[in-house]
Amino acid sequence: MKKTELTSCYSDFTQTGVQTLLKLSDAEWQGMIATGLCLGLHLPDICLIQDHKIDAGVTRLTCTSLKYGIALDLPIIQPLKRYLEPLLGS
Repeated sequence: MKKTELTSCYSDFTQTGVQTLLKLSDAEWQGMIATGLCLGLHLPDICLIQDHKIDAGVTRLTCTSLKYGIALDLPIIQPLKRYLEPLLGS
């Protein structure tokens, strides 16, 4: 398959599509989906998040993008913070 053929089959997730994914997934996958939506990270980067990469106030995440190899310092928005705090014992 040519690259142009491959990229033409991709489409953005719709709100309905995301809601369906969340409804059908378990708690762990729901967290990964929410993290991807809130931070814009790729799945491999989400899977590698470690608690020591999140600051004490659960306001920032630092990581390195596997795809691009660049360091990221990302703000954690309130909905994601509410999800992460119980997991981190904050």
